[in-house]
Amino acid sequence: MEFFINCNTSSLAPYTTPLDGQRAQHLYRRLGFSASVQTINQATGQSAGNLVESLISEAQNKPLLAAPLWADWNNSNYPEDDDQRGALMRSQQEEFKLAYTNALLENNLRDRLSFFGAIIL
Repeated sequence: MEFFINCNTSSLAPYTTPLDGQRAQHLYRRLGFSASVQTINQATGQSAGNLVESLISEAQNKPLLAAPLWADWNNSNYPEDDDQRGALMRSQQEEFKLAYTNALLENNLRDRLSFFGAIIL
């Protein structure tokens, strides 16, 4: 088995061989944040094209992360006391980070792309 594939000399022909476990793991690492053994086992034997189409469709059809109740708040919604305001804002940031992290785990492809976009911005 070839372990290193040079992108300058590789073929651009579609990969049509059914996925084995190693290639399924690679695909899930590239399109998300890896996958469970059960998910890899389900992907083994499928065509890469069909699996990618399925993952894209799943990503497009998942509901968006719900906006928190405080999403539209302005300064008048926060306490005037600087310490209380800061504590509340930190609490809200932690709440959103937790929700976003859970979304990353639930929908690898869409949220990995949003994570990638956030890094670029």
